[in-house]
Amino acid sequence: MKGKISQFLSRFSLYDTTGLAKETRKNLRLVILGVVIGNVSFTITGGTALTGYIKALGASDFVYSVLLAMPYVAKFMQLVTSYILERTRKRRELMLVFGLISRLSWIPVALVPYFVPAGQEVLRIWVILVLVLLLSCMGGFIDSSFNSLLPDIVPMRIRGRYFAARQRMMMVTGILAGLLISLLLDAFTADGSLTGYTIVFVLAGIFGAGDIICFFWVTFPPMAPRPEGEKRESFPSMFRGVLTNRSYMKVIALWTAWAFAVNICGPFYNVHMLGPMGMSYTEINILSGIVCNLATLLFAGYWGKLMDRYGNKAVIRVFTLLGTFVPALWLFTNSQAIWMVAVAQFLAGMLLPAADLAMQNIYLYQAPEKNRSMYYAVYFCVTQMVGVALAYSVGGWLVDNVFLGLSEQLHLSVFGFEINQYQFIFQLSVVLRLVVSVFLLRMLPEDEADCHPMAMVRGVLGGLRRPNGPQPRHWIHK
Repeated sequence: MKGKISQFLSRFSLYDTTGLAKETRKNLRLVILGVVIGNVSFTITGGTALTGYIKALGASDFVYSVLLAMPYVAKFMQLVTSYILERTRKRRELMLVFGLISRLSWIPVALVPYFVPAGQEVLRIWVILVLVLLLSCMGGFIDSSFNSLLPDIVPMRIRGRYFAARQRMMMVTGILAGLLISLLLDAFTADGSLTGYTIVFVLAGIFGAGDIICFFWVTFPPMAPRPEGEKRESFPSMFRGVLTNRSYMKVIALWTAWAFAVNICGPFYNVHMLGPMGMSYTEINILSGIVCNLATLLFAGYWGKLMDRYGNKAVIRVFTLLGTFVPALWLFTNSQAIWMVAVAQFLAGMLLPAADLAMQNIYLYQAPEKNRSMYYAVYFCVTQMVGVALAYSVGGWLVDNVFLGLSEQLHLSVFGFEINQYQFIFQLSVVLRLVVSVFLLRMLPEDEADCHPMAMVRGVLGGLRRPNGPQPRHWIHK
């Protein structure tokens, strides 16, 4: 009877804990608890709250896009932090010290309107830019240390289920936190006051620090020692080794091009919804954030099956092509058609993360074991700085200096929907995505599981076990 009860309860556990040591179970619970607490902070700092705050302080679209780019510009620090980590092997100290300072720095960001006098809007914005850049640079120590720690504390046999459980908890807490934060902002910013922004960014600092505090009780295993007799490799030597790996650098270049095409319009969905569409924070959270997360949650399991059956490259090519046309739907959004936001965001959540996940599999597979953390650091540095930060800044400049003038002069409309400067940048993203998806991503390196994209399409549409035409090599070998 006791065995049956245990079997019944195991169905409702987040992941399989059978046979795990007490210390391992404790570590795994603390990591998920940290994610639950920290995701409240990420929801605030990566959502519409920052958009509303910086725009309320009088920032232009270009300055706003530069501010959003700061955390991605700071990704260059991962090159430095990964090297420091490899040299010192002190990941616990690096993560806890720099993590606490970084997360708590959102509190000074929240208090900028109180220690920089009114009438000094430019100074206020510059102070926020500098603070966000500094805390993002320190965050590089969190990323390097945490990515190094996870493989050492999560047993291989439960990694799939554990990371899936962690992802689900992130989505659930993100949805709940986003809803509560949007209700708070609607209540405290309706009169134009900055008080609501101060409250939520102070909360971001507290919850972000709470995430790091969870790791005070995590047992950090010692990092794997270097092989006996192996000399410490210099930073230039490690860096040069990555740059000379042509296959890996091709992956980085191609995915950076896709990221640039996607993110050139990224900052302006929230601006469009808050400004021309006149949506409330609650409406934005429900129709944009929650709908997008639900789509990802519903289809995440299906993506994995497609990758296992057809290969990562086929998934990337098909899903990027489908995701190319999602920004075109924003042509049909205005204050009377806010429901179209839900349609666009559902499709975005269904299509784009699949390509991201497939690319993650590719760059993880392509990186050799030696100096692997440096390979990851170069990947994130280039894709985030060029594919995100530069894309945000270029998009902001175009909106302020090109598309704003075009929309004011031409007064174009499509089926009665007037085209503003933000919809111009959305359609530019469509064009760039199409070029990258059709002409560039076909050059991604293949692995033994890859098949032709049309074989995948035929297999999915026809429900065939073995699609006609080119087949995955692992089927052919069978």
